Amino acid sequence: MYEEIAFLSELSYATGLIGLAELKERGEVARWLTNTDNRLRDPRQRCDEPREHQEAREPETSDAASPVEGVRKDDSTDQWTHLVVLNKWVFTIGDADCYPSVPHGHFQRKTNPWPKLNPYTGRVFVAPHEEDKLRRLTRIDMQMLWNDEQFLSFCRSQIEWYSRFAPQFQFANAKSGRYHFPRWRLP
Repeated sequence: MYEEIAFLSELSYATGLIGLAELKERGEVARWLTNTDNRLRDPRQRCDEPREHQEAREPETSDAASPVEGVRKDDSTDQWTHLVVLNKWVFTIGDADCYPSVPHGHFQRKTNPWPKLNPYTGRVFVAPHEEDKLRRLTRIDMQMLWNDEQFLSFCRSQIEWYSRFAPQFQFANAKSGRYHFPRWRLP
């Protein structure tokens, strides 16, 4: 059964129906389902650190300054370009992960696997399909973000990179085209 699940998952990934995060998640579930000695934990249950030990929530700031700190090169490698948004969300050109969106932000560092920000919706995920509603971006944050030309340019660059990296990937929010971004008008 594992081979069939793995084959169908790899086929779905190759055709662009699912992303890298979904492929990994399906592999973990398939291994768990086919494990006969019950030594593997249920991958659907998060058993990492308790929620109170996760990153401390930062107070939400909505000052009139630009939400984008700026583009910077990572010190460890020259190939990754980062953009820090709202003083805590790091967007990376060259991020091969497509969950929860392309592009998406990582909390404080590109190496932090969770939480992740979907800039199209303002939703913050602390695990696959598990939203932290308290961290959701405010209307003002979304307006500042989507009216910043540097952020829009960065999004276009990441979409172009990802289109070359995974040409079969179907952009879920691209009904009007890959470069048609949300319109959040400033008051």
